[in-house]
Parts: sequence; C-alpha cells; structure tokens
Amino acid sequence: MFYKTANESATEKITKRERRPPSKEGAVESDAGGSARRGNVVFPEQVVQQTRLAHDIPCKMTVERKPSILIVDDNTIVLEVAQAALEAAGFEVSTRSRGEGAVAAILQQKPDLVLLDVSMPHTRGDTIASIVASAAPAQKTILLLYSGLSPESLELKIRQTGAHGYIQKTDNTADLVGQVRQWLKRGPPPPRARSSPR
Repeated sequence: MFYKTANESATEKITKRERRPPSKEGAVESDAGGSARRGNVVFPEQVVQQTRLAHDIPCKMTVERKPSILIVDDNTIVLEVAQAALEAAGFEVSTRSRGEGAVAAILQQKPDLVLLDVSMPHTRGDTIASIVASAAPAQKTILLLYSGLSPESLELKIRQTGAHGYIQKTDNTADLVGQVRQWLKRGPPPPRARSSPR
C-alpha cells in the first residue's frame, strides 16, 4: 500500500487550488470596469479617477511679492537707517545717493513707492517728482517728498510738483514704517493739477 507523505499531500492540495498570478507588493491592479484592487481591497472607479486626477495636478507654490521702495537721498546715514528699518519690516528697498538718474530709475523699475529728499544738490527731490508726474501721469508709483521741512512748506511743494504726499524725517523709524504702510495700503491718489509757484 502506497502512503503519501505529509509534504506530498500539501503540495497536491496547493496545485489543485486556483491561484492568481503573483503581483508586486503594493501594486494596484485595474479591472475592465475601471475599479482597482490593492491586495484584497477593491477601490470603486470614482475613487480611482479622483486619485489619478490628484496626482496629475502639479503643486504650485505662490510667493508673495514684497512691496518695492526706492529712497533717494544724498545723506548716506539717512539712507542706511531708513533702508534697514524698511527691510526689517518686510519691504524690498533700493537706494540712490544722487538725484541724477533717479527719474530714469523710477520710470524703468516702477517701484511701489519712492521717498525723495527735497534738499539735494543738483537735482532736488521735488524736481524729480515734477518730472515723473509729467512724464508718466498714469504710473502707479507713489511719490512722497521725504524732508525735514515744515508741513506748510511741503504742502506747497506737493501742489507745485504733483507729488502724492510727504513724510517728515524724524529719528522714529517705527513712524516711518507705519506711514509707508499706510500709503501702500491706500495706493496713489489720482493725478491732480499742479499750481504755479507764486
């Protein structure tokens, strides 16, 4: 009488059992209806389509642009202090120590806001504001006179040049940052007619 060993019996049972072809671990198999199977779990067609769409969408990261500020002043200490304060507040700041070339820089770079020292040799800040206001009245750059002159004197220069406003020079850098933020929040007012100097 022929007896089968335990190993032979187990082998025979395995060969008679209907088995699926081996697949890679973690692989997803799809059927004709669009459903997918991972191991013993079947995912409906809708879930499969949503997953595929999610993988096809590229990840886009948006970087917020910093407001750009140009400071024109012949005093290097004023430039350095103002630049450091505004950059620490999150602004992108560029500086010029001469009035010459400032008009071209403003028209080409189109900064969001410009601080113009009034009392500069050769090309004064109010002259720069007047030229820019005439050359590009529709430009969105905010032109501010930046000076230690009295408010009355600065108001007069604003009417004469077409500048949008002024910020008085002080040792309080927090005040400077606050006023710059307020101007950027409001945006430039519409152009207004300049009055002739008396």
